[in-house]
Amino acid sequence: MMRTLRFFSASARSDPNDSNAGNGKGGGGGGGVFAYTAAIAALSSSSSQSWRSHAPRLLDEMDRLSILPSSYTFTALLLSVDDGPSALRVLDRARSYGPDAVEVDVHLYNAAIHACSRDAEKGWSTAVGLRDRMNDEGVDADGRTYASLMHACARGGQVRVALSLLEEMRRSPHLTPDAKVWGAALHACARAGEDTEAVRLMREMQTPNQGGDNVVRPNTLHYNALLAALAKKAGNAQLAMEVLEGMVNGTAMFAPPDQEEEEERRGDDDEKDQWQARRPQQHHHQHHHQHRRRAHPDLVTLNTVLAACAKSFDYASAQSLLDRLRNGDYLGHDDAPLRPDAISYNTVLSSCSDPSDAVALLREMRLSRRDRYSAVKPTAVSYTNAISCCKNSNPPDLDRALRLLEEARVGADGVKPNVFMYSAAIWTAERAGNCSVAERLLRDMTTAKGPRGEEEGWGCSPNVVSYDGVISCHAKRGNMDEAMALYDEMRTRGIVPTPVTYQKLAEATGRSNSTAEENISVLETIVSTMSPSERRSKTGGPVLASLVRSYGILRNYDDARRIYDAVQGPVDAPCLTSMLYACWRARPVAMWEDAALLLHSSDIVPDAVGPGRIDARALSYAVLACCREGQWEEATKLLDLYGKPALARSLYDDNGKGSGGGGGSGKSGGPVVSAGALNALISSCGRAGRPDVAVRTLNEMESRFEVKPDGGSYRGAIVACNQAEHERRRQRRRTRRREMARMEGGDYADDMWEEGWGGDQVGVAVEEEEEDEGLQWWECSLSLLRRMKEEGIVPDVQTYSSAISSCEAAGQWQRAIGILRSMSDESSSLSAPSSSGGDDDRREEEREGEGLIALPNLFCFNAAIAACEKGGAWLEAVELFERIRTDGSLRPNFVTVNSLLIALDRAGQRELADAVYREAVKDGVVKPWKMRRDVEEGGRMRRVMDLHQFSAPMAKIAVRAAIESLVNDAKENRDNDHNFFDDADSDSDSDSDPSATGDRDLVFIVGKGRGSEDGRPVLAPVVGEVLRREFGLASSTDVSNSGRLRVKREEISSYLDRITSDLNLIW
Repeated sequence: MMRTLRFFSASARSDPNDSNAGNGKGGGGGGGVFAYTAAIAALSSSSSQSWRSHAPRLLDEMDRLSILPSSYTFTALLLSVDDGPSALRVLDRARSYGPDAVEVDVHLYNAAIHACSRDAEKGWSTAVGLRDRMNDEGVDADGRTYASLMHACARGGQVRVALSLLEEMRRSPHLTPDAKVWGAALHACARAGEDTEAVRLMREMQTPNQGGDNVVRPNTLHYNALLAALAKKAGNAQLAMEVLEGMVNGTAMFAPPDQEEEEERRGDDDEKDQWQARRPQQHHHQHHHQHRRRAHPDLVTLNTVLAACAKSFDYASAQSLLDRLRNGDYLGHDDAPLRPDAISYNTVLSSCSDPSDAVALLREMRLSRRDRYSAVKPTAVSYTNAISCCKNSNPPDLDRALRLLEEARVGADGVKPNVFMYSAAIWTAERAGNCSVAERLLRDMTTAKGPRGEEEGWGCSPNVVSYDGVISCHAKRGNMDEAMALYDEMRTRGIVPTPVTYQKLAEATGRSNSTAEENISVLETIVSTMSPSERRSKTGGPVLASLVRSYGILRNYDDARRIYDAVQGPVDAPCLTSMLYACWRARPVAMWEDAALLLHSSDIVPDAVGPGRIDARALSYAVLACCREGQWEEATKLLDLYGKPALARSLYDDNGKGSGGGGGSGKSGGPVVSAGALNALISSCGRAGRPDVAVRTLNEMESRFEVKPDGGSYRGAIVACNQAEHERRRQRRRTRRREMARMEGGDYADDMWEEGWGGDQVGVAVEEEEEDEGLQWWECSLSLLRRMKEEGIVPDVQTYSSAISSCEAAGQWQRAIGILRSMSDESSSLSAPSSSGGDDDRREEEREGEGLIALPNLFCFNAAIAACEKGGAWLEAVELFERIRTDGSLRPNFVTVNSLLIALDRAGQRELADAVYREAVKDGVVKPWKMRRDVEEGGRMRRVMDLHQFSAPMAKIAVRAAIESLVNDAKENRDNDHNFFDDADSDSDSDSDPSATGDRDLVFIVGKGRGSEDGRPVLAPVVGEVLRREFGLASSTDVSNSGRLRVKREEISSYLDRITSDLNLIW
């Protein structure tokens, strides 16, 4: 080639002033320009980049020799260009000679656009820009322009742009798509795997327009492009086989019905003409015979059909087609039988699921050398596919994979194990969970030797796939240290990690037994080694998401946000989900505002075109963050915006990932929010006093959000109803107290006292006089309890206790007891003995482990006793109290005794109430005597009676018990010269003996009313009245503490003297 170029250059230099050498417009005709143009074309068409780089130098030499280039010269130069910017520079240089010298016409533009089609990055956008420049300059595009544009779009993955260009050309009155244009459009669909669009194009290209013409009959290239599109997606094997049979039989596939009838009408004579039309002379009559040409399959066609079978894992169809191909059943254009090549065998090998079939195919390839028509030797790809078959089998066949690797090394096939074969074997070991074999294979790659011990040319360097396999094997076992050591080794070798690498590293930290702090240390080390491009979600996203979540586990919001902000470009769903998790877990308060803002502003779903389908976990954590801070309204707004399965379904299907594409589950691709988030919203509404919203959310869970309610959903709604019923009772009591306050100046309070009512009981008593109106939340709670049982959801103890408590707040004591009894009946039926003996005991243990048996706990009993107290059912309250005492697993607490004493006091059962109180004090359930500092006694510690947590009835009983204890002590000491106040320095810690207080005065802590509903003291007047009316003792409020009542020593002594003197008179 160089001798020819030197000859051209010498001839051009010998007569640079040749009259024919300077006419460059329109292609010129001079010998000099022709010679240089031919030389540039030869260099540009070379497969060697070094040769192609000489083409621009020849153009420079032409300028030095004053040889004016032609448009053909630049067209030839564009053959050496493989990117858009270089094509633009060539066009700019052509314009620099002036329009009269070099005409920039449609042919030169077509060459530039075709050069852009070789650029896979941004060539398509440059090509479209050149088409726009053609329009601006008045250069009309032709069919080749559109074909080249579509090829550029296909290379850049812009199938939609390519199809829009086809539609633009079809609408043009001056252009008609020909076979090349349709082929370019089909090629774009094939590159993108758009099988549906490819079938549509095949149908439309055979459909006549309104004039009845413009029908393009598909040729072999068209069918090959269609088959390539079908082979990109699983499930198209049968359709691909039908297309192949149509090509063999001469059937016009996907043609309109009238076209098919026309094909059937043609006879054998016409078919002979079609065969003749394939001869070279058809080039001159292409348009005349275009509708009569027949598309015959070639080897590319058959291999593509095999690829479609392999993609669908249809080994039987692939093997059947290979057998027919091997038997010579398919004829090519020259009537010679088509034979399988290495690609055919390798494709069938990739569809194998049984390692024995893969080994048989390899053996068949070796034996094919005996057949002079189809001798195919196994290649490295053959062995790689066979080893991959061992990996994909269930269970993975590691032993056979290792034998295949050794067989290639020592066999006679002339195949040296390469990095791909070793990588396939490593991933086989990964699937088998054998880390030691994976590690050994990684080390053997660089030290491999030939069958006779030769070293040179047998070793190979591991690549990122090799390392990923070993790291993945360690990740499954949680071997974080080993995985990190391999990662460091990769970095040392200069191997760039892939998304799989980072995914497996994140998995290794997640599965390890290390603490969150240790995981954070490792993940921070990985992030510190990442380049900016690796900090993108598509590459290092798994590590970044794991690190953000780890900080969230430690409630460290600031560091989680720091890592999140370090993500380059748009974030993916896992990164956003981890950040929203950190917002929810943040302390001291959840960052609900940041969570809402992140949800609104982030690219939260891969391939989504807008809001509507939100990652369920991301939305759930945002809702949880809002609900944790009581922002239930903001949570409902988020659900209104993003919790729409109907909209999610439309966007989901638009992206080609509906039920047909295997991208989703169900009719909408799954729920858009979790049950846990909706449960949190229900609970938040209950805490905010909006039980109506809580119940509505529960009712809409399945219909609106496609989430089935669980036990937590019903529990939250029942708790909300319980809280609402208690709030309604408090409102009624506050209203009645305000009415009572207006009557304080009259005799109403004294009249109520004379009837035996005190303080808070007045409000309780008048509650019964009111009639409830409107929705009853206790009824709603019972309805929800019944509904969840009907749906097969077993209520837990908290659900039962909340329902009982709602009945208690409404005074529905019969309903409360009924629920309590139903709990006992259900637990008894579930745990009833049967004839199965030990098997029944085992089933009972399983039920208890699953939480199926909801035995009544103390909260349930307390709520039921409180309901009985509200309804005046003191006998039932005593019965429940006795059940608690006789139950070996339960013990009454302060609330139990308090509720029972209120019921007994209201019923006038004073003696029984006193007995219950004394027993509670004796058992340590009630401890009225506490050590407190007394300011009026110099700040020393002393025993006082703490009543500020007592109800009014319980406080009265406690005061009576204290005074009676003093009287009893006086009776015991009446014959002894002993004074109660002589024990002032005693250290006795008795809770029941007031004489052990060692105090000069008797002090009662009654509170300042801060815990009461209206902020007014409740116990102070009650205790004062008991002391005054029943014992004649005067009390006073402490000057230093208004929450204490004090009975002076002198007052107590006077009272005891009166009592003892009366006793002496009796005695």
